[in-house]
Amino acid sequence: MGSEHKQVIILRKDLVAQGAHARFTKICVSVNSEAELLAVHEKARAAGVLTHTAVAVGPDHAGKVDQITGELPLL
Repeated sequence: MGSEHKQVIILRKDLVAQGAHARFTKICVSVNSEAELLAVHEKARAAGVLTHTAVAVGPDHAGKVDQITGELPLL
C-alpha cells in the first residue's frame, strides 16, 4: 500500500437527488472530536431525525480505503 491518503464518502442514492435539487438548506459544521460527533449523532437519533445518509471511510492509506470502497460506483 502506498503512502497516499484519501477519504471516500458514500451517499445514499435515494437521498442524493433531494439534496442536489436544493429542496432544503444544507450547512456544513464541524466538531472537535469523535466523541462530540457521536454525541450529535445520538442527539439526532433520540429526536427521531434521519442520520443514516452518508458514511465516510478514511482518511487512511489509499489502498486500505480502496479495499473497502473500490467496487462502489462513482456518483
